[in-house]
Amino acid sequence: MASPSHLDGELFPVNPPDCQTFLASFAQATWEADVSGQVITDSPSWRAYTGQTFTEFSGMGWANAISPGDRAEVIHSWREAVARLEAFSAEFRVKSADDSWRWCNMQAAPIPNADGSIKNWLAIFTDMEGGGRHKADEKLHQATLDSSMDMIQVFKAVRDEAGEIVDFTWILNNHASEKFYGDVIGKSLLQLQPGVVQEGIFDAFKHVVETGVPQQYEKHYVHEQFNGWFHQSVVKLNDGVATTTSDITKLKITEQQLRVAKENLQTTLDSSQYVIQAFTAVRNEAGKIIDFVWVFTNRTWNQLYGEMAGKSLLQENPGVIEAGLFDKFVQVTEEGTIIDHEQYYSHEQFNGQWFHQTLVKMGDGFVMNTEDITQRKKDEAEILRLKDEIAERATDRYQTIFNSIDEGFCIYELIYNEKGKLVDLEWIEVNPAYEKQTGLKDVVGKRHSDLLLDTEDYWYEIYQTVSETGEPNHFDQWHQPTARWYRTYATRIGDANTRRVAVVFDDITERKQREEQQKFLLSLSDEFRELTDGVSIKEHAVKMLAEHLGLDRCWVSEVFEAEGFSTVGPEQVRPGLSPMSGVFQLSDYPETMRQLMTELMMVEDSAADPRFGEAEKLLLSSINLCALLVVPLRRGGQQVIWALAAAMSTPRRWTQIEQALMEDVAERTWEAVERAETEQQVRESEKRLRIATEAADMATWEWDLVRNRVVWNERHFQIFGLEPGGDPVRPETFFEHVHPADRERVDQLLRESLARDVEFDTEFRAILEDGSERWMSGYGRVMEWSGDQPVSMSGVMFDVTARRQAEQDLQHSQARQSAILESAKDYAIIALDLDLRVNHWNAGAEYMLGYSEEEIIGQSGEIFFVPEDRAKGAHEIEKENAIKDGRATNERWHLRKDGSRFYASGVTRPLLNEDGTVIGLLKVMRDLTHEKRSEDALKEASKRKTNSWRCLRTSCGIPSQRCAMGLQYSN
Repeated sequence: MASPSHLDGELFPVNPPDCQTFLASFAQATWEADVSGQVITDSPSWRAYTGQTFTEFSGMGWANAISPGDRAEVIHSWREAVARLEAFSAEFRVKSADDSWRWCNMQAAPIPNADGSIKNWLAIFTDMEGGGRHKADEKLHQATLDSSMDMIQVFKAVRDEAGEIVDFTWILNNHASEKFYGDVIGKSLLQLQPGVVQEGIFDAFKHVVETGVPQQYEKHYVHEQFNGWFHQSVVKLNDGVATTTSDITKLKITEQQLRVAKENLQTTLDSSQYVIQAFTAVRNEAGKIIDFVWVFTNRTWNQLYGEMAGKSLLQENPGVIEAGLFDKFVQVTEEGTIIDHEQYYSHEQFNGQWFHQTLVKMGDGFVMNTEDITQRKKDEAEILRLKDEIAERATDRYQTIFNSIDEGFCIYELIYNEKGKLVDLEWIEVNPAYEKQTGLKDVVGKRHSDLLLDTEDYWYEIYQTVSETGEPNHFDQWHQPTARWYRTYATRIGDANTRRVAVVFDDITERKQREEQQKFLLSLSDEFRELTDGVSIKEHAVKMLAEHLGLDRCWVSEVFEAEGFSTVGPEQVRPGLSPMSGVFQLSDYPETMRQLMTELMMVEDSAADPRFGEAEKLLLSSINLCALLVVPLRRGGQQVIWALAAAMSTPRRWTQIEQALMEDVAERTWEAVERAETEQQVRESEKRLRIATEAADMATWEWDLVRNRVVWNERHFQIFGLEPGGDPVRPETFFEHVHPADRERVDQLLRESLARDVEFDTEFRAILEDGSERWMSGYGRVMEWSGDQPVSMSGVMFDVTARRQAEQDLQHSQARQSAILESAKDYAIIALDLDLRVNHWNAGAEYMLGYSEEEIIGQSGEIFFVPEDRAKGAHEIEKENAIKDGRATNERWHLRKDGSRFYASGVTRPLLNEDGTVIGLLKVMRDLTHEKRSEDALKEASKRKTNSWRCLRTSCGIPSQRCAMGLQYSN
């Protein structure tokens, strides 16, 4: 935008006043600056052009009229020109007197004195609106199209003699489209994409052209180079169409997953006998909640009142305002408060009904669980109405109600000590439901102390307060002796002197447990979101589950049926018990494995369980496993992947709620572990590649074969003696730096690599910018194809001058390759004798294969081959080919020390002594497992990186620090 040029002579041959008069005749503005570049005199033309006052534009104030996007670069170039006494030229946008932005050209030069010294600077400004702006707009439009991640294309209709549309041709493609289609401008749509006819896309294009009515649609397109879901918008443009296409494959997959999750959630909610509803808030412009809208309702509600999703609460149930419920809904949403209360409601479709409601915040709204307790409230009211009769126990009506209600009922006599403190409770009377609710039998006439019930103090405190004050109390509390939650209503009978309390209660243990399980699962999911590795996820799962269920042990066990063993760990163990993490033989636990291979295993007492033999019982007892609840996860029916296990050292009766929770936690943990391990594999692969590149001081390059341009990293520029740049280089730039004697050979090798899909691997002489000559080693391969056409190629380049000078006496190419690869940890370098025994082992080989140098030296190289290749004699064939042909290349699966497989590409060459006699073999391998298994993921990462740098260069003007080396050239 701005550029200085050296002052070769006098720029203005006439005196400055005459020059200014002349310039003013065609320039929009001029001003003068002193030798330091500061404006010191007034300029009426500048004031008229920009609207700035002299005070505002004096000094460097004139730069404030320049567009902020151009200002910094103009100021920098101006100061550089002043310092070097060079003429200055720039184009930029200036804010004019009418507040519009206009493009102008600035020319400035120093004015010399008679003795040759600099007197001052003279600057002229010429309005160039219509020229620069048009170019800028054109660039902006193209940049806008290319910055879109959607495919944007324009087609022109092809008509026959009758005027019927028979085809379309491309006339515009943005960058996103070029990645999929390549250079297709002017080419036939039906020849390149015949699938558009079958999918109805061709007819859609014709309809838009002929009617002018835009269309939008989604297509599952599985033709040519595509296999996925796409959303396409089509509008008429002249005698053709313009289209915008988005790849929505991931969105479709996500939508399917969400549908399944929603169906699972709805099924869970529908299984509840209570009404469950979810609402989202409706706010006004000030952010105040003015209504709520139903998000979902469960089947219980729908059967009673119908579907309500999307409807307004205040329109359907305006009575919530009068009843005070609306204020409670707002409180829960705004403050996150959990409200658990009983509500009387007699509006709309409800007629004098009582409800127990639990409200919990969810997003910008709340979830409400509602139980109709009208009958219970009526029963309580009836009992209270008859409390005087209870004392007399005289009426048949009382007895009928007393014996028929489902709630437990009892009358307590309060027992005090000499200090007036309540210390015991005596049963005076109980109803038939009492035993069902508590599990206690024949209690009338007995005291809690008689049954050794260690009832908590808070129960005594509540009953004493009710007796002394006469005020009834309604509460939910846990009762440890019966291990149950109760919703209780207590009221005094008679006056304070009677010291009797009537109690109506209901066992709500199951509901409380479900609420606790739901809170636990939400907490577990929150923990998983913060964790990034599978081990931590499993550790948190077993720890949280053990604490929640009060377990003695909780662990994850991986079962390897074919190998006959299983592993235990991670494990959470109660203090005082010994951990059992390690390896267990499946044959020692036959019944355990038989059960796991068919279904969930639940054992309340292993010592008394007839399914176990005496030997297995003894083994279980030796590791303190008495009660077991184990959830296996399988793939393909019978193969156990791993199991989540809970255990107690004493007998325990597992509940259905605990069983369901274990199954849910197992599924969630497995899914979280799979996600974390997948993400970790991608991160480790990217890290290994980055570490290897940096450690080996490599120059890297990425060749876009479609657009025929190459990106270099910073090291690539430095090796050739160039200043690092931010833009892709021309194809010729690379070959300009290849020695003329090597240029044809390198060109031929590159062409062969592209045509035959073989590796480009050679050494050549390079001519640096300063004229010096260096030896380079270049390596690359095609990374992406479109059909049978290569799309991109990547590789590296090393400066190997020092090595060649140090090893110029060596006659064989294997030494060159060995020295290059020895510096990279991702290359395994192995030396073998003629019996194929290992006698040299580098760090890369240890990293790749898992053996230390001490373990592997002297061992046979056959152990790296998989059994099926060993059976074919692949190791001997590789040896024979290397000796016969001078090298043997291969890409195959290999074995690590731990038995895992990896895919490697390598070359084996003979090692010769000074007499040329073969004395052994040198094998070099590179791990390509990740590339083979995750090629699509790596392609996507490459595209994201390219787009990121392009955005930086386009929007910020910041040079890229990571460019890639190029090998482009024109065919």
